[in-house]
Amino acid sequence: MNKKIHFFCLLLCLCPLLMTQTLELPDDDFITGWKKQEKAQRFVRSNLFDYIDGGADLFLEMGFEELTVQRYQKEDAKLGVEDYRMDSPEAALGIYLMKCGIETPHPGIDARNSTDRFQIVFVKNNHFIMLNNFQGEEALIPALVEAANRILQAIPEGEAVTLFSYLPDENRIEGTERIFRGPYSLQSLYTFGEGDILQLGDRIFGIAARYREAGNGDFIHILIPYPDDDSAQQAFMNLISNLDPYLTMLQKDGKSLLFEDYKDEFGFVRLDRNVLEIKVNLEKKPGDHSRQG
Repeated sequence: MNKKIHFFCLLLCLCPLLMTQTLELPDDDFITGWKKQEKAQRFVRSNLFDYIDGGADLFLEMGFEELTVQRYQKEDAKLGVEDYRMDSPEAALGIYLMKCGIETPHPGIDARNSTDRFQIVFVKNNHFIMLNNFQGEEALIPALVEAANRILQAIPEGEAVTLFSYLPDENRIEGTERIFRGPYSLQSLYTFGEGDILQLGDRIFGIAARYREAGNGDFIHILIPYPDDDSAQQAFMNLISNLDPYLTMLQKDGKSLLFEDYKDEFGFVRLDRNVLEIKVNLEKKPGDHSRQG
C-alpha cells in the first residue's frame, strides 16, 4: 500500500478515537492558589444516574457519553467543573439550550455561554460544561472565566451546527430555539402522546422555536428532518394512531393532521417528503391547513 494512503487511512481510524478522548481539565494553580480537592470523578452511560438521578434520562437520550467532575479549592472558596461529553455538537448544543435559561453571556469567554454569579454554562464542539460557584460570590467570577477559557483551549473546533437552517427566520423569537431527540427533550415543548411518538429513537434530531405572528399570538414551530421519506411517513402515521386523548382530532389525510387541545388552541402537522412540520399553540384554527407554513 502507498505510504501516503496508509497514513491517511490511519488518520481516518484515529478520528473517532480523538473525538471520544477524555478532556483534560485545568491542573493545580491554573490560577495561583487554586488546587484540586480530590481526584476527578468519571461517569459513563451505565452509572450517570449515580450523579444526576432524576435528570440522567434527558442526557442519555440526547447522546451522553462521559461526564468528568472536578472540584477546586482556594482557602474557603470552592469551584466545581462538570464536563459532559456528548456524541455530537448537535447533542451538546441541545443540552446547552435546555440548561442555559435566558442567555446572559460573559464577553470574556471564547464560546457560547450564559453566566451568573452561581454558574457558567458553555458549549463547544461536543462538550457541554458547567462551572459552579458554590458560594455565589461575585469576586470568584474571574476565576471561573479563566477556568472556562483554559478548558476551551483543550477542546478542538467542531463542525458548525446547521440544524436551525430548517426553521424560517421571519417572526422567530430570538433565544427560543431548541433541539430535541426523543420524548424527554420533547416534553418541554409539547405532549403529543405517550412514549417516543415521533419515532426519534434517540438518533434523529428535531428543532423548534417560538414564533410571533399577527393574529395568532405566540406559537411553537417544530421541524423534524428524517433520514428518508419512509421514516417520516411511519412517524406521521404513528402520531395519528397514538395521539394523546386530550387532543381532539379535527381533520386528517395522508399528509396532514389538524387537532385542538384542552386550552382551545390548535395544532397542525404536515408531512413533506422526509420532513415532518408541526405548529402548536395556534390561537386560530388554520383555514386551509394543507397550505400552512
